[in-house]
Amino acid sequence: MASWRRLSFFDESSQTDPSGLLERASAVCALADGGIIVGEADGTCHSLNGALAVRVTFAAHSGGVTHLLQPRSSALVVSLGLEHEAGVPRAYLRAWRIGADEATCVRHLRVFPVVAKATTGAAAASTSSEPAITCCCAAADLSQIALGLADGSVQLLRCDKFLSDKFLSFKPLASIAAALPGAPAAVTNVAFCYAQGANHPPTDLWVVTSDALLSVSAAGLRSETSLVLAEGGGAAPECACVSDMRGQLVLGRPEAIYLYGADERGATYGFDMPKRCVLAFGGYLVVISSRELFGRSAAAESGGGGALGPLDTALGAGSAPDVGGPDVAATAKQHVVQLYDLANKYMGTSIELGARVKWAIPCSDRLLLLTHEGRLVSLVERPWKTKLQLLYRKHLYSTALALATARGMRRAVLSEIHREYADHLYAKGDLSSALDQYIETIGTLPPSTVIARYLTSQRVRDLTRYLQALVAEGSAAVSAPEHSALLLRCLAKLKDLPALEHFVQWAKREPAKAARHAPAAIETLRACGYASLAAELAEASGAPSVLLRLLVEETQEFDKRLPGSSMAPATALPGSSMAPATALASALAPLGIEARRQRASALIKRPGVLLDDDHALLLTFQYGWLDGRAQLYESLGRPHELLRHYILVAEDEKVLRTCRRHGESEPQMWLAALRHLLASELLERHLRAADAALEEQSREASRFGDDVAKMRAEIAEIDGCVRVFQQPKCSACLGPLDVPTIHFHCQHSYHLACLGDHDHECPLCAPQHRRVAEHQQQQRALARGQEDFYRALDNSADGVATVAEFLGRGFLSTINAK
Repeated sequence: MASWRRLSFFDESSQTDPSGLLERASAVCALADGGIIVGEADGTCHSLNGALAVRVTFAAHSGGVTHLLQPRSSALVVSLGLEHEAGVPRAYLRAWRIGADEATCVRHLRVFPVVAKATTGAAAASTSSEPAITCCCAAADLSQIALGLADGSVQLLRCDKFLSDKFLSFKPLASIAAALPGAPAAVTNVAFCYAQGANHPPTDLWVVTSDALLSVSAAGLRSETSLVLAEGGGAAPECACVSDMRGQLVLGRPEAIYLYGADERGATYGFDMPKRCVLAFGGYLVVISSRELFGRSAAAESGGGGALGPLDTALGAGSAPDVGGPDVAATAKQHVVQLYDLANKYMGTSIELGARVKWAIPCSDRLLLLTHEGRLVSLVERPWKTKLQLLYRKHLYSTALALATARGMRRAVLSEIHREYADHLYAKGDLSSALDQYIETIGTLPPSTVIARYLTSQRVRDLTRYLQALVAEGSAAVSAPEHSALLLRCLAKLKDLPALEHFVQWAKREPAKAARHAPAAIETLRACGYASLAAELAEASGAPSVLLRLLVEETQEFDKRLPGSSMAPATALPGSSMAPATALASALAPLGIEARRQRASALIKRPGVLLDDDHALLLTFQYGWLDGRAQLYESLGRPHELLRHYILVAEDEKVLRTCRRHGESEPQMWLAALRHLLASELLERHLRAADAALEEQSREASRFGDDVAKMRAEIAEIDGCVRVFQQPKCSACLGPLDVPTIHFHCQHSYHLACLGDHDHECPLCAPQHRRVAEHQQQQRALARGQEDFYRALDNSADGVATVAEFLGRGFLSTINAK
């Protein structure tokens, strides 16, 4: 623990005690409202506010107050003290309800029953002394109260309702003596274990002595059992507590800090210093230890097993301890106070007071420390923003995230830490790790910030990961259709077909989330050359007109994919009972080609005829009626689709005529026409060269076919009969063959020494075989290159630039050469 990172998370300041009550207190307990209750040796109790001013004073016990505690879920304060009966001090427990100006005792009972004995024919109270109470604890709802005694026993009170049950009494735990045979040792600490959670009743009771630790299950019942968790290794008084964050028992021994569950030991943290006190404060473990000793070694002074010797007063769990007794005061020079976060393994602060600590009081908002010299120190945890800035300066972003998560911070706070962490990683050049953090900011950080960074740095794969997470989130406040369009363009650039298909499947599974993204996604998929996926997405998103246009213009899956019922027209032709699309189909079907098209053309131009536009276009594609398609585009006022049609059918004059008619209002049509015309000038030369290359390839393919047929004949001959090798000389050195000899099916034979390391192939025939293999690889590469070229040309917004790019790679020259 000494090597843990030290963080200055606390501010230290001096505080005054105007009443001076803390210096003469016999018991102290912090209250839930931020105040403190102080008990004195004369039996008086005082309730103090946060400024340590007295609110209420009341008489609690006539013989002195020994312990004070307030259960976690109760407004009552429990006091333990002595009251004189017939000159004999008896231990009593009282419960108090403390108001603004008075304190009311709501329950009191004796801790030990009166033992009667016969005296001259009458009964009199025993004058024998009761064992001293050394420590105590109470369940959160006061259903159980446990008292540890100096004789090594434990008294337990169990009840249903502490205030209303008529008969309450403490009973000893019998299983403890059986679990620890031998001379009993004083109980130094008791604490309840909440194995089922803090909101449930306690399940076990921890009992700590100077020599051992026990866990008592079903305490006070017939099935009560005691399990020894640590033998020969207990803890000194005030050197045990229950961790707030983990709900485990913490034992502070000279060599280390030990954590225990209900039935087993947990983690161990090395801390080689004599412990004076351990207590829980918020999410921290407070450890008070000795810095210097006089006269004796630390091990001797601590008694070896952790016992420190007698304290000034017998103090209990829930009371703030006087952590230096008279024996300690004679040897210890000063105490060191350190606050540890066990979950995140760092030290929140470390202070040397230059004196011994008398009281350590964990209040709700501060830790008060009173020294024997009368100095009162307050430790207050710094605001969250201040701690964050400190962690940022030290680049401890992981620690900041762990702390924020453990403290249950809002999503906005966590997102801000992720953003700071991401900016730090991005500045270091670790862009992939930075993106992991940026993904965690989705919903709080504007996406444009992240997208701009990764577009500038040309990190397409990282940008794709961010966009995938952004789109999958789905809400309109986070992702927009433009994000899904950019995502699909990135995936298309990466040629990640599985991811594109996954996007379409996601849109099918999450129609509500994908509805806003569908139109932009469909257009992007179409523009990137994935018309089939675009059609699938259009069908899934319930856009029949878009689907029909894709099927008509981009794919040829009419019979397989077209949902005819959803495309059926609603208006019939005048004077006919047939729907207009049906009439158009009838016009195209029964007559000869020319006659049919004339009839169909007349039908299209006929005034008053209301056609289902997309269905009619479909029919023109089905029947290959190019002129009719152009007429429909013209009549429907779709100049861009008309221009695309003329470009596809390579009617250059009509391309120019369409541009003259509509180019003034749609100037981008001229650019499309120019790209087409320039590409056709270039492609004509390419096609001529490709034709010549194709003829040569056909001749070569024929030769290869003959070779293959010859080889198959040879293979059949080898499979069906014995092959005789009659070559008398080595084909390499031309010397007479002798054993060992290698024969190949090509009828070449060699000395084994002449082959060397190449005994797996014939040296004379291998070059020819390699040429055939290289040719096959070249043909496959050529096929892939041509496919890439045409796809890039189709998807390009600037065809001239695309052709220039492939020319720069030498692609067309390679085709011509081949």
